[in-house]
Amino acid sequence: MEICPYGLGNQARNPIAKLVDANNFGTSMFRRLSGTNSTFIQILYAPKILDNIRKTRTQNGIIDLLTINCEGCEFEVLPKLIMHDMLRHFRIIQFVSHTTLFKQ
Repeated sequence: MEICPYGLGNQARNPIAKLVDANNFGTSMFRRLSGTNSTFIQILYAPKILDNIRKTRTQNGIIDLLTINCEGCEFEVLPKLIMHDMLRHFRIIQFVSHTTLFKQ
């Protein structure tokens, strides 16, 4: 497993994220920001990065597991993957939604 210092989204950008604590647990772009514990993060274009991983790090072009748990951006990543006909390149897609982002 490799941990990469970027996130994936429907477009490349550098938003500001709030760091919840010193260990960076629970980082989110959707919480109220404050100057003391906020930082820029790098978001890369999901279809391009995942296609590159598929072509360079797999033997058969299939990624065994894609886990999407990105504090709300899963709702922008999945439609972009569908639009680019990429779902067929994953054996399993694990999707974690955050119900706190929805108004009830």
